Amino acid sequence: MKKITPVQLAHWIVYNFPNIYSDKSELTHLKLQKLSYYCYGISIAQGFDEFFRDFIFEAWKHGPVCRSIYNEFKSYGSSEIQKENVSQPNFDIHQKLHSALTKVLLLYGSLTPWKIRQQSHLEQPWIKAFNKGISEIDNLEIKKCFFEKYFKSGSKIIGPEYVFDLSSFKIDGIPTVGYNSFDELVETAKKLYFKNS
Repeated sequence: MKKITPVQLAHWIVYNFPNIYSDKSELTHLKLQKLSYYCYGISIAQGFDEFFRDFIFEAWKHGPVCRSIYNEFKSYGSSEIQKENVSQPNFDIHQKLHSALTKVLLLYGSLTPWKIRQQSHLEQPWIKAFNKGISEIDNLEIKKCFFEKYFKSGSKIIGPEYVFDLSSFKIDGIPTVGYNSFDELVETAKKLYFKNS
C-alpha cells in the first residue's frame, strides 16, 4: 500500500471540498493548512497512521502548518484555491480513510479561514509547541489530543468551539451538549450548517 504524503492529502482536500460545500464556503491556503491538520490528526486518532508518511506540522503564529503544503500552495496567498487550478490527486485512498477524511471536512469545513485558525489555537498540541518555542508539533501529541477529544470510550464528546459558536455558552455558564460519538457530532454539524446556508 502506498502511503499518502501531506501534499497528496492537501490535493485530496482541494478536490473534495467543493463536492461538499460547492459555493457555500471558501478554501484558502490558511484554511487548507488547518483542514490538513485536522484531517491528519483525527485520522491517526482513529488508527489510520499506516496510511500517512512524512507528516510534520510546525507551530506557526497562525496555527499548525505543514511546510511541504506551504511550499505547494504559498503562491495563492490569501486567495481562494480553486479545484480547477490544482492537479487531480493521483492515488487511491482506502474507503474507510476516505470516509474519515470526509467527516473531518463536514465538521470543520464550514468555518471561515479565520475561525478555523482560531479553533486551531485552542488545540493543545499547537499550544504546547508554540508556548515552548518548539517548531515541530509532536505527532504523538496530535494523536493523543484527538483520540481523547473524539474517540475515548465512556466520555461525552463536545463539539469544536467555533463550529458550534460555544464561546458565548462558556461566558454565560450555559452547559454545552455532549455527543455519544464522533459520527453523531458530525451529523449535527452537517445539519446545522446546511440548514443555515
